[in-house]
Formats: sequence, structure tokens, C-alpha cells
Amino acid sequence: MESVNLAQWHTKLNFLGLKAVKCLVENRLFDHVGIILGAIAQNLLTGVRKNVRNLRYTIWV
Repeated sequence: MESVNLAQWHTKLNFLGLKAVKCLVENRLFDHVGIILGAIAQNLLTGVRKNVRNLRYTIWV
């Protein structure tokens, strides 16, 4: 009987965990993705600007 109860509890805990994770993902993922994408875009833009400056400098020199 105990093994059956443990299995039931395990599935219940897994289900609750999945629900919690799903809620967290739905609520927080978009915020994090936006922040991460914004940071990546900023880094790419600054990197491109630096590279363009370096290219201009090397071309002029």
C-alpha cells in the first residue's frame, strides 16, 4: 500500500510542480526574454559601432 501511496504522491507533486513551473514560465519568461534580447541587441549594436569605428580608422590610416 505504501508504494502505491508514494507513487500517487509523486505524480501529484510532479503535476503541481509542472503547474507551478508553467505559471512561472508564462508570467516571467516573456519579461526575461525581453530583457535578455534587449541586452543582446544593445551589445550587438555597440559591438557593430566599435567595429565600424575601427574599420573607418583602419581605412583612413
